[in-house]
Amino acid sequence: MLPTDEKIFSRFDEKLGERNLRLSIICVGGYVLRFHGIRETVDIDAFFTNTPEIQSIIEEIGQEFGLNSSDEDWLNSSVQNLNDAPDESICSTIYTGKNLTVAIPPLLYVAGMKLISEREIDISDVAQIISSLHSKDPVEFRNGLMQYGFGFVDEALILEAFSEAYGMEWLEEYYRKHESDFTKNIDSLSSGSYDAVFDRRAFGFGTESKIKNFELRKDFIKCREEILGKLLKIPTMQGRTEAFYDEMKKRLLEKYSNDEVAQALNSFTQYVPYVKKQPSAPNFELSFQDDV
Repeated sequence: MLPTDEKIFSRFDEKLGERNLRLSIICVGGYVLRFHGIRETVDIDAFFTNTPEIQSIIEEIGQEFGLNSSDEDWLNSSVQNLNDAPDESICSTIYTGKNLTVAIPPLLYVAGMKLISEREIDISDVAQIISSLHSKDPVEFRNGLMQYGFGFVDEALILEAFSEAYGMEWLEEYYRKHESDFTKNIDSLSSGSYDAVFDRRAFGFGTESKIKNFELRKDFIKCREEILGKLLKIPTMQGRTEAFYDEMKKRLLEKYSNDEVAQALNSFTQYVPYVKKQPSAPNFELSFQDDV
């Protein structure tokens, strides 16, 4: 723990004692990366029971140490609006006072939280976590996430993070040696094990078409996994990109309309690490329609 953090938590502990309060905090997100020396962060996302009295102390600490920003307090619990708290049994206590306890989950757990958020900045954080853990096995990494309850993480995001951590050449070589570890999981796409992540990023075309669009997402990911080996054998990004779009359009247009396939490619291609992202959805939809 950084000396400044120790000082802040100690002051927090004192102020809690002055009001006869007790508080347990589980810090997640960027703070855990900061704790492990991976990168800096300006605030702390944490799980804790907030009350008007606790909030008042947080604001006082922020003013005293100059921590609050114009957007949010230095310590906030907004993360628990969309996420479940990690089990205390997997967390490590990093500060214990008379009135305050602070804990953090393992880096791998934080990686799982960031992968389900699916934001580009979070994928970069996962890449840094992978490097910090010296992880060289995406399958083992995925299995570790599953043990922490992240069974619905899209494998393409894991591969993207590994490619950012070690480079595309490393990923291509790894895939050539472990292709069966990925392809054997393709059939599980129809088992419902990916329901949670599909639902989280549904198209939203309307209630009547939800089931169909759910199937489109499954079919998109299944096709993507089936052609992964073929794509990684193509040496250039441009070649992989052209082959990817040609193959996906050919396969998906057998079952779905032009508009649905265009929206699928626009929405989900950002989660394919080995092809070039399209610059804008409207232009791509027009060019895609002209090609069909």
